[in-house]
Amino acid sequence: MRRYLREVEEDVADEQKAGGEKKGEIELLAYPFKVVLRKCRELIEKKNLTLIRQIKHFPQHLKLAYAIFSHYSNPVNRKDMPVIDSKDVKLLQARLLKGILDVNEPWSPETDPKNPFPTGLTGAQAQAFLTRGLRYPDSHDRVDVRVGYIVLRKLKPIQRQVYVDKVLKNIQRFGFREKMGFIQGFGGKNRDEGYFIASRDGWILDGHHRFLSGLLMNPNIKARCLVIDLEVRKLYRLLLAYGDAIGNKRNE
Repeated sequence: MRRYLREVEEDVADEQKAGGEKKGEIELLAYPFKVVLRKCRELIEKKNLTLIRQIKHFPQHLKLAYAIFSHYSNPVNRKDMPVIDSKDVKLLQARLLKGILDVNEPWSPETDPKNPFPTGLTGAQAQAFLTRGLRYPDSHDRVDVRVGYIVLRKLKPIQRQVYVDKVLKNIQRFGFREKMGFIQGFGGKNRDEGYFIASRDGWILDGHHRFLSGLLMNPNIKARCLVIDLEVRKLYRLLLAYGDAIGNKRNE
């Protein structure tokens, strides 16, 4: 146990800070759907996005994406979303499965019951947050985490702000095969990456732009998800604190 704690603390010290992403120009829900479609068509012609022209039923897919984000997304802005990169996923999974994070009551003595998932932690406070469950081991802090495959259009986004221009340019840049492989979790260098982080009831906590790109290409494919057995409200607060604690910069 002590050896594992030491290894985890070394991993904490070695984690690299990840930079947040910049905003795009065509925010999906900032305009009526017809305006979004017109702006997308103008961008496709201006930037010569040849791959986007090959997507069958692109207007219908865009309309479906617009409806899903309109129906499900909460008024959570990008700057208030957790930032969990692909490189962070395996260690997050290990911490949850082994009960390293203080997730459930009864809380450890150092945890504030009124604010068990504080944001903005750095240095020694962040390291303590990331190992507190292991210092006071108890099975009640272990959280089931599994890999599941969920039809893309059945996932539910909580982030409201997504930018269609960023997604279209990325599809053109990386190609259908690369983007699909990343979403579905197979193929090429992305074989061990490409997770959506989702709550047990299917809400997406990370990967909203990948989600949008998948909806535009083929909303019926199955996406590889890291399903964490917590309800969305609690998981959101936990991951927001976790992303800060490991040094990931919030998105703009």
